[in-house]
Amino acid sequence: MAGKHSNTKTQNTPRAKKTGGGTAVGGGVNFQAVATAIVGVHILRGTALNWLEGVCSDNPVAVWAESEGPGDDLRIELENNSKIEVQAKKGLARGRKLWTALHSIAEAIHKDHLSYGILVVAPDSSKTICKDLATDIERLGQGRTDSLTDIGTDWAKQLSKANIPAHEVCRCMRIRVIHALSAEDTNISAAKEVLRYVCARENDVDAAWNSLYRQAVLLIEKRGRWTLQDLVRLLRSTNIAIREDDFPASVLDRQTKWVVDTNGHFSITGVRRKIPLLHLLPMHLERMEFKRSESNDALSALERYHKSTERKPYSEVFDSIWTARFKTLAVVIAGPGLGKSTMIKELAHQYAQDGYLVLSVALKPIAAAMRQGGAFSEMLLNHSLDGSGISSSQIKNATRFNWVVLADGLDECGSAHHEVAEQINRFALGHPSARIVVTTRPIGYDTAVLSNWTHYRLLPPLKDEGADNLAKLVSAASIDESSQSSAPDISQYQLGPNLPSDTISISPQLLGMAASLILHRYTLPRSRLELYSQLINLFEELPADTAPEQTDVADTVLNIIGWNLISNPLITFDQLIERTAATLAPMMGTTPLASKKDVRLAVAHWESVGLLEKLFHDGTKLLTFIHKTFCEFVASRFLVCHPKDLIEHVVDQPDKQEIINFAVGQGLADELIALYLSPALSRSSFKLPQNSSQGDENDVGRGSSAV
Repeated sequence: MAGKHSNTKTQNTPRAKKTGGGTAVGGGVNFQAVATAIVGVHILRGTALNWLEGVCSDNPVAVWAESEGPGDDLRIELENNSKIEVQAKKGLARGRKLWTALHSIAEAIHKDHLSYGILVVAPDSSKTICKDLATDIERLGQGRTDSLTDIGTDWAKQLSKANIPAHEVCRCMRIRVIHALSAEDTNISAAKEVLRYVCARENDVDAAWNSLYRQAVLLIEKRGRWTLQDLVRLLRSTNIAIREDDFPASVLDRQTKWVVDTNGHFSITGVRRKIPLLHLLPMHLERMEFKRSESNDALSALERYHKSTERKPYSEVFDSIWTARFKTLAVVIAGPGLGKSTMIKELAHQYAQDGYLVLSVALKPIAAAMRQGGAFSEMLLNHSLDGSGISSSQIKNATRFNWVVLADGLDECGSAHHEVAEQINRFALGHPSARIVVTTRPIGYDTAVLSNWTHYRLLPPLKDEGADNLAKLVSAASIDESSQSSAPDISQYQLGPNLPSDTISISPQLLGMAASLILHRYTLPRSRLELYSQLINLFEELPADTAPEQTDVADTVLNIIGWNLISNPLITFDQLIERTAATLAPMMGTTPLASKKDVRLAVAHWESVGLLEKLFHDGTKLLTFIHKTFCEFVASRFLVCHPKDLIEHVVDQPDKQEIINFAVGQGLADELIALYLSPALSRSSFKLPQNSSQGDENDVGRGSSAV
């Protein structure tokens, strides 16, 4: 059967085609490949080909080989979004091949299927084509039909017979001679002169041209396409350095390297060294349908936000690194501690490595700038390029640069989040080739502006992989990048006896903090009290801008805030500041007004280290802890410091039992016993904590023992 119909052509067989003189003609030169390589050089440099001089600005941004269009051999995309189709011919003479090529271009222009067409010929073609017909086509395009040469007259008659207006099509057509034969290669020499400006090293010019030419041959065979990012990657792959200057290849090269360098690491709370991204735990997404908030009840929304949700082991998920690769407009929704900002960092790093121009921004400062009258697109460019050494004017042509916009924290824009979403959507409509990823918390995401974008949910790690993930993070945090060893010895750390709890296992942030504790203590704490005490200490030990004398004040403010939020989680941010300042003032011997400054500085500190975060619900600003148990723990510290004033507010409330358990472990047992024996208290409403100092194996480690 294999050879029975081997010579039979079917409708699905691509038509045979001899490309621009074939794959090895004119002393081994593929004429079409030379033309393709020349276009590639001008894409790198950002300069005009001048093949359509006097017709349009023909600055190329991409080139197709074997377009299968009217030009057939090449399609050139210009920065103004118009296209040129090119026929490349070697040894062309007057006859059927000439007229077929020209008719194909002229008909496509006439039918508005094509903007411009060029017949590119080698110098061994007929002189009547290279000179006479080339001149006559220009004159016909100017509306002149007098004094045409014989071949020009023939062409005009053919157009008239086909009912194609000569003036209309010829003004968009040109014949250009490319000198690329071994005997006469002035156009290759000119291309190398352009490359001399592109290459950082003079002796790389010939190598750069040879690489472009060889890859152009392959591009023709594969019917491929080149963009600026492809060409920059091609030069990098051959170790050809690009000159630092103000031209497209240089701008893209410098910007992508900067993005890769600034996003190549992630951090773990309590670990001083930066960890390479390759050690990041895999992050996964699942697609979800857009839906407005289920309830206007702020308390319910806050409880849903803090509620830990396990990931189904067999749900349809994909690696977050593929975000916006296929569905180019994406919204990623993530709960607390799942790492949405780290996901943005990983996306920025990978897209930049792939040659995309990445614009990564936090939306909160952009929203603030918009309130002062700033334009969204201008703020996007300015904020994303800050520190890169590249100006916004250098990258404004989105057609030339494949933009990837990564916008983090739509919910953090507060009451402006609807307006910011509208501006993002308008930007997407104005830049249809751009990939855009927006991240947001579920609470505070109330606008429907992006409802037609693809929505994803960032998933927690699998619970059953908690122990393995913890070991990976301990290993990653142990790596010394200056060391020759790539596999650190973690046998000294006791990972077996105390496996991470379910709560820790499904939180990347808590897994990282648990790894930090193991690095410091060689094992996880064995009691719930000790665990959260040590976790809070990780935040307190972090370097920050807070002055040393403010450390005690910051800790006290944190405890007061925890107590206030336990009492009223929906207290507005401004009310929380006032109430905390009123509590702090007597301790500081000052007025509540004067204490506000200390409170705001402390809040800013705890936000900067990642323990507190601002949320918005229906435009109302709230403050919350990244995990509820942190709030309960610091509230217990405040209770221990002020037992006589506060203890009666918690003993008869079941939802405050966790605070009592923590407080007992910190020395509040005597006060509780005294209160229990007090005749004023109804024993039916108050129960002493049972084994309150014992480790809770569900939240600390499986198999934990009492302390």
